[in-house]
Amino acid sequence: ADQWKECFYCGSMEGGLLQTRGVRMESARSVNRGSSDVITDGSLIIVADGQCAIATESGAITGVYDQPGENIFSSKRSAGIFSKGGVGSLIGDIMSRAQFGGDIVPVTQRLYYINTLEIPGSPFEVNAPIPFRFRDPNTGLDMDGGVFCAGMYSYRIADPELFFKNLSGNANAYYSSSVTPQMDSELLSALQWALALLSEKGMRPSQLIGCTQELCDSLNLALKESWSGQRGLAIASLALSSVDVVDINTMQLLQQSAALRPSHM
Repeated sequence: ADQWKECFYCGSMEGGLLQTRGVRMESARSVNRGSSDVITDGSLIIVADGQCAIATESGAITGVYDQPGENIFSSKRSAGIFSKGGVGSLIGDIMSRAQFGGDIVPVTQRLYYINTLEIPGSPFEVNAPIPFRFRDPNTGLDMDGGVFCAGMYSYRIADPELFFKNLSGNANAYYSSSVTPQMDSELLSALQWALALLSEKGMRPSQLIGCTQELCDSLNLALKESWSGQRGLAIASLALSSVDVVDINTMQLLQQSAALRPSHM
């Protein structure tokens, strides 16, 4: 039964689904009743836009299919009668199965689909002030302060192979809810470094909402090791809904005082 070629696909990945097992196309009249953990050489792997398929053999990754459309699966361990080698591969399969009581091929092959689309809708809110250096070139004001901020961010799986190896593993279904709490905490920690970087460039708190791309780039740099380096994740976009300055009245008074100082002082 495992000599027939198969065709695998994955439906829509909704509800925060990041990884799922591939589905074998099979009609009611199909005679293909092969083992669920055997993928015959030459089988078709259909990949849609926003997906990546990963093939494993005995737990190890043997193929990464990230091109949309039809992809050809290749494996010498599960050659079929329609593969190159024909009847010879069938005889080899019979001999191999004979050693295991005729039950199964001594290999486990599986196909996992990874969602590579942008995953939106992750809110964040800073409850403790983040240090921020306030500099005003017009008045000469230069002081250390702090900001509160809140907003939303989205992320994507930039490296599906790394995501599979270090995070999702061989889970039949892996959801965003399994990883976003950890990501939220790490994002808030990285915000301190990212905002410090922007403040050193002379950016004012009032400019942050309009410079979210710069903040997004700074966050990806801050999270390079833990997100992109270890898990294959990256921030896709970020939007700030509010930026509040700690003790803004004091800062405004200092700005006024600096503005009213005689120019010779």
